[in-house]
Amino acid sequence: QAGRITDDDVNNLVVQPLPQHVRLTVIMDCCHSGTGLDLPYIQKSGQWREETNPFHVLADVQLFSGCEDEATSADAMSEFGRAGGAMTTAFCEVMQSNPSMRYPELMARLNMMMQQRGFTQRPQLSSSQAFDFDRPFDLENAVPNSNRVLGRTVRKKFKPQP
Repeated sequence: QAGRITDDDVNNLVVQPLPQHVRLTVIMDCCHSGTGLDLPYIQKSGQWREETNPFHVLADVQLFSGCEDEATSADAMSEFGRAGGAMTTAFCEVMQSNPSMRYPELMARLNMMMQQRGFTQRPQLSSSQAFDFDRPFDLENAVPNSNRVLGRTVRKKFKPQP
């Protein structure tokens, strides 16, 4: 459809072609961005939840989204007076305060900062790999592929959405 890029399109064009040992970290701070890359795993309360019909790939891809699929993302001002997305602003400030934290601390501090600033949206982490969530956050080193099967696993058929 003209003017629309779906999460399936982004996954097909950007995520699927990436080879093993490649790391891609994406921040999508826009409305309805929860599964913006259509990655197979979503982090919920320290546990990975696999999507119903996941598409597993070789690369190590992570998405920090500003909110869940059915939610909206707010705008905010940075401490330097620049406009930007509320989660992006919080992410930058959290990383500047401590660039070597573990994922649980990163997500907790992101959520705490968003809540303290009066935002109802909750950042979400999704991934192409179900990695050890207690590991340090690292933008440079790729996690080796741990997916037992590559490609689409269909567990349930859904009616197409208009």
